[in-house]
Amino acid sequence: MRFFRDASDDLWPASKIERIFAENRIVEGRKEVTHYARLEDGSTRKLAAGEYDNLRLIDAPYLPAGAGHYVLHLDFDGSGNDPVYKAPVVAWVSHPDDGLLPVTGDGVNDGCGNESLPIMYPDGTVKKYGDQVFTTIDEFIENEHKP
Repeated sequence: MRFFRDASDDLWPASKIERIFAENRIVEGRKEVTHYARLEDGSTRKLAAGEYDNLRLIDAPYLPAGAGHYVLHLDFDGSGNDPVYKAPVVAWVSHPDDGLLPVTGDGVNDGCGNESLPIMYPDGTVKKYGDQVFTTIDEFIENEHKP
């Protein structure tokens, strides 16, 4: 059973959702969109940040990922440790707006919402933000570590 998180951090069964709707308003000159779920019992729950996108992916097709795909996170903390954390990609999900997104043990896009994350492929190349490609992880790290 799949669940969604409301703005109060409570979990609710996604199967109980009748419909999802949005409330738009202008705050300090910016458009803000708040999403709500109307449940089958007639109650309404404000969705937690990022849950709208997660709910849009419930029925999306998931494709198994081949071995050797990783989402990369950089950590230049000066400790001398490896500055790269590699989260293994276990699947890909087809997002209606963003194309294929990686799925890791922490969820779609490694639990990082809509952030574009660099991906390392089995041949060692790293693709960042759709158009930057690095032939090695060392080349990627060097590029990212430039002041």
